[in-house]
Amino acid sequence: MARKLLIGGLASAVLLAGTLVGVSFGGGGGITQPEEIVLTHSVCGKDARCQYFRLLPRSGGYGQLIQGRLPSRDIDGNVVGMSHANVVTAQGTGSIATVIETLKDGPHTSRGSITLTGFVQRDGCYFGDEVCTFAVTGGTGAYVNVRGHATLEQVGKKIRTTLSLIP
Repeated sequence: MARKLLIGGLASAVLLAGTLVGVSFGGGGGITQPEEIVLTHSVCGKDARCQYFRLLPRSGGYGQLIQGRLPSRDIDGNVVGMSHANVVTAQGTGSIATVIETLKDGPHTSRGSITLTGFVQRDGCYFGDEVCTFAVTGGTGAYVNVRGHATLEQVGKKIRTTLSLIP
């Protein structure tokens, strides 16, 4: 009797697990075809909050950590989300940047987040005319499992980010 209950319990567990996997996998989500999104951001200032933290030269080098929260605008100038940036710089090594674009539903965007990471050269995309390319490493919401690349460049007093996304 106990053996029959054990087998019945295991069979029920397997069926339940199969049902849950089917439901969670069947939800899909994410983009289904390549997509390009163009966003602009103010450089740190009035509507963009940035914090700078110096890394002290106790070990013979120096650097800084920059944390930024910048409103993201679409090509029509609508605020469609926030750009959360984290840039770490160490003497003589350049800067490693991680940017998370959190977006809401808009005429050119959908609700979700997109994560970028890349290397910023000295006098690079934030300080000159050079275009920096970042990897799109993932996303959430409407952008779940997204990949691709992003270019960042300074245009006047703004930063233009072009997200080239693939499913």
